[in-house]
Amino acid sequence: MDEKQEKPVTVAVYSDEYELALAKGMLESAGIECFVLERGFVQLDWLDAMNRGHLQLQVWPEEAAIAKEMLRGTPYEVTEEKDDEETPH
Repeated sequence: MDEKQEKPVTVAVYSDEYELALAKGMLESAGIECFVLERGFVQLDWLDAMNRGHLQLQVWPEEAAIAKEMLRGTPYEVTEEKDDEETPH
């Protein structure tokens, strides 16, 4: 496995683990490697987190456009990329 120098980018944000799992499964079935980043602020303000989402679905930058296109037209909302978030490995 090649070690990647780039950081994964966020392609969608969810407040529900079930929706996240469905979207992640759809991308993975197409061969797109996915990562999940959980925002830590949920413990501080869970109501706000539920409104804005706290689970970020991330992919490698070179696969972001196709991942967003696959998610478009589904119940899974596509969001802007957030480069300031890091994915734990």
